[in-house]
Amino acid sequence: MGLLLRLRETHEETERIKQYTAVGTDVGCAYCGESNYIPVRMDIENNFKCVVCEKENSVYVDITVARTTDIKSTRKSVKVNTNEESVSDDSRE
Repeated sequence: MGLLLRLRETHEETERIKQYTAVGTDVGCAYCGESNYIPVRMDIENNFKCVVCEKENSVYVDITVARTTDIKSTRKSVKVNTNEESVSDDSRE
């Protein structure tokens, strides 16, 4: 019976390690500010207990979407004025 229990614990530990290595990030604790490395999953609520103060934290994931652009095709010629000219306040009249 002891061997079966140890095999199950080893399997569960292996699964936890897989979760941590899949996708994770460093976040600051909402209570004490200490950095904690946590796994982030999209199929469950993301909560963690701080390794320092041991308080429970919730993690909210914000996803941003942006258009992909081709830098070569959007590059424009820019003329740079190298003359140092000062503009006086008289030009605003």
